[in-house]
Amino acid sequence: MAAAGERRITLGSWTLTVAQTKQLANNMKTLSSSKVTVFLAAVGLKAPFAALAAALTVNATVRNDVIYAGSHGKRVRITITDSANHHTSYSTQVTYKVI
Repeated sequence: MAAAGERRITLGSWTLTVAQTKQLANNMKTLSSSKVTVFLAAVGLKAPFAALAAALTVNATVRNDVIYAGSHGKRVRITITDSANHHTSYSTQVTYKVI
């Protein structure tokens, strides 16, 4: 999360069509399905830290607002920003806005 008042630069911004939004929402729903949960549990038996990292990635990737937009015929604007002052693996942000 960016610090309050931190200056950011936009790396890219896209507005998805209704069809693209629906496909993205379907992909996110698949990630949150029970099949993924079972897979992560199986991986966790052999590599618990890898399973935790994968579970956190799924949680960060699945967005309820995008899933809502996909099922209600709406579009989504995706914007990728980064800190104007420094770059780290944590400074890049992806935001989704239902339009």
